[in-house]
Amino acid sequence: MNYKLAVSAWLGSQKLTEQEKAQRLRALRPSLDALRNSYQADSVQVSYEGSTAEAYLLGYVPPYIHQAQEVLRCALPAADLSGRDELRVGLLFPGPGPELIALVRELMGLKMTPRLRVTYFDAANLGWAVARHGLLRCADDIYPRYTSAQTADVDLRSPLSHDAIRSFREFDIVIAQNMANEIADSQPALNNLVDALTSLRTGALVVLSDQRGYAVAAKKLEEGLTRRLQPHFDVTHDAMLSSQHPQLCEQFSAPNFPLLDRNFFSNAPGMKLGARKKMNVVEWIGVKRSTRRA
Repeated sequence: MNYKLAVSAWLGSQKLTEQEKAQRLRALRPSLDALRNSYQADSVQVSYEGSTAEAYLLGYVPPYIHQAQEVLRCALPAADLSGRDELRVGLLFPGPGPELIALVRELMGLKMTPRLRVTYFDAANLGWAVARHGLLRCADDIYPRYTSAQTADVDLRSPLSHDAIRSFREFDIVIAQNMANEIADSQPALNNLVDALTSLRTGALVVLSDQRGYAVAAKKLEEGLTRRLQPHFDVTHDAMLSSQHPQLCEQFSAPNFPLLDRNFFSNAPGMKLGARKKMNVVEWIGVKRSTRRA
């Protein structure tokens, strides 16, 4: 289901024949291969624009939607969201925003349909614009209430503006997924993120998750971030370093969508057709408390 959604986000309203789709997919294969090879390097340097952003949307967003859904299924019941007519949501460094698809699905599963006001906190990157717009359109198709979205240009290595901090104070939910490898080596970024998250209103929900493949980064994030957040939050789940983390699986090839198999994933680096990739995920879920406990 996630792969079909990603293709829908990719193509938008374009009406293409199956042959035209296959040609487009084959043309993206070099970008997928280059992207996967880049992620194997010690220092990841990727410019997410053009065909690279499209390859990311098709190759990475589907399993990341799955990851976010599993974590949010555990997290949402921890917050008092019942009866809310509107939820303000902050997505931290979401790229194209797979977390939004996961959120609307899980809210629907809980029979909750508040109006959503979403802010993407990310460094300005026009390369994500098309993929993000496509996923936002898919979210609107899934979700019956109006969803508004805006982007805040933020670089955590620099102090956050007063407007950014004010936005954090209004959020009901903040979601950050797979960002450990990006910020764990930057003390200024960690300090600024702690400042932002501790400014959240009482009762706000924070959901952090990352893939255990980045174990060193996750450990740094746990030491630099979650331990500093601990005094300010009622922690409902903390598996940043625990071995008791969920084993998430996502079908990386799409047996009911063979167009992707043949033209996009076939013999892609690190992938087997029909194989299921295990995603070992660490997570931290906290609800902002009103006062610091002794």
